[in-house]
Amino acid sequence: MVLVAHGSRDPRAAEATRALARAVADTWPGRAVLPSWLDHTDPGPAEVLRGLAAAGHSRAVLVPLLLTAAYHRKVDIPAAVAAAGAEIEVRVTDVLGPAGSGVDGGLLDGLRRRLAEATGDEPGGLDAVVLAAAGTRDPAARASVGRVAAAFGAGLGVPCRVSYASAAAPGGGGAGGGRAAAGGPPGAGGAPPERGGPPGRGGGRAPPARRGGADNKPR
Repeated sequence: MVLVAHGSRDPRAAEATRALARAVADTWPGRAVLPSWLDHTDPGPAEVLRGLAAAGHSRAVLVPLLLTAAYHRKVDIPAAVAAAGAEIEVRVTDVLGPAGSGVDGGLLDGLRRRLAEATGDEPGGLDAVVLAAAGTRDPAARASVGRVAAAFGAGLGVPCRVSYASAAAPGGGGAGGGRAAAGGPPGAGGAPPERGGPPGRGGGRAPPARRGGADNKPR
């Protein structure tokens, strides 16, 4: 198994990916579980796959540690598999985030844990939540954010809106108002994070809008 993370200049991100690979290997004794990165950190997935082929492995499963099936999943990962050569058969799984019409409960549980870590509040202490995403131009990935935000907000009982670090509007400063990033219909202006969990390459943080004072306006 080859895990493929986006990569980051933050060294903690690479260490988190290595720790994940070790944890998966612990649950899968006798099988190789190796990390790789698309950018910033070596080795890349093609290099890892070629190494497995050279060691006598004929097949491998490649797991993208990404939260949307956008450019990296559709272009970069197939290119890496092609670059690995024909000596090894590679099956690529879906991304960790929504790959169909539903939203996996594990993703929502992870978002709730991150929210609790950030605030310590029960949902009743929040007016709204902003789901911060890396951003993507891919329309299917943008559409899936509506499903994630709607499901997350419905579980919390508060509105959930989306903001982007890049590639799409609104940015974080504009997400608190208006309806542009509401977690409503797919395509209503949101994109889920394209990058998976390790720190340093944002994806899936959920900063809260706390209740204000007597006037009950978010601060």
